[in-house]
Amino acid sequence: MHRMCLARLAFLVPIALAGCRKEPAAPAASAVEPIAPAAPPDLLARGRYVATISGCVICHTPMVAGRPDRDRLFAGGLEERLNGGVWRSPNITPDRETGIGAWTDAEIITALRRGIRRDGQKLLPIMPYPYYHRMTDDDARAVVAFLRAQKPIANRVERSTNLALQPIDLPEPIGNVDRVDDPKAHGSYLASLMHCEACHTPRSGPRANVAFAGGVPFSLPGGRTIMSANITSDLSTGIGRWTEDQIIATLRTMKKPDGTPIEGPMAMYADAWSKLEPRDARALAAFIHSIPPVPNEIPAQQTLSSKP
Repeated sequence: MHRMCLARLAFLVPIALAGCRKEPAAPAASAVEPIAPAAPPDLLARGRYVATISGCVICHTPMVAGRPDRDRLFAGGLEERLNGGVWRSPNITPDRETGIGAWTDAEIITALRRGIRRDGQKLLPIMPYPYYHRMTDDDARAVVAFLRAQKPIANRVERSTNLALQPIDLPEPIGNVDRVDDPKAHGSYLASLMHCEACHTPRSGPRANVAFAGGVPFSLPGGRTIMSANITSDLSTGIGRWTEDQIIATLRTMKKPDGTPIEGPMAMYADAWSKLEPRDARALAAFIHSIPPVPNEIPAQQTLSSKP
């Protein structure tokens, strides 16, 4: 399975186990009205952008030579065995038989933001809907328009089986706002769509559930393990000495200010995040720069240095 998806598993398993399993219920009606059958170009462009920075292609596209197969975008079928179970990414192309072509716009948006399928079954939080939950109605519409515009690909993917995970119950999003005129607020919104917190928030140890404090382990080829960096503004153990320009450059190039390359799951976003619009990159950097300092020394032997 793609290492980005493994990263999501490593983070989401603990919080999923802390959730509450309930009997499947029919999804609540979304407040978002269906889009027009022929979506305008600006809506499609926005949908492409949101889907790109949110990483949708990472887990829903088959891989060829370590890169997404551009001829089978969103066809699903990635597979990984996990603790006796099997996780499989679904086909989210508009194929009516094997994808989501028969779903309504509201059903797609409910799955995206609440993790509930059209049949009422709850998705496991391997799909990062706890973070997409903040997505505005306009951005949700745009993502739906973009997915509907993709080539339908017949690829029947079996459901995931025997995973020891629990879904997370979320309310219907009402009044989600992206305050684009407030750089830090806009940056916080972008960080949620990009689920930065997923890989940078430890779920155990002395800093358990302290957002962005780092220390989440990830396995790399060759048996190596790295730990996610502390990206709070702590001057000694975080990235408090980085400038906003250095943060932006790191996001775009996947190289830290000292020239060392980013490894692990974040590196899989190299292509996507290089496309961050200048205003968005600046807002994201402003938000990250504003994260309160949390002292949390990450073992040097298990992670790349986070100091500039």
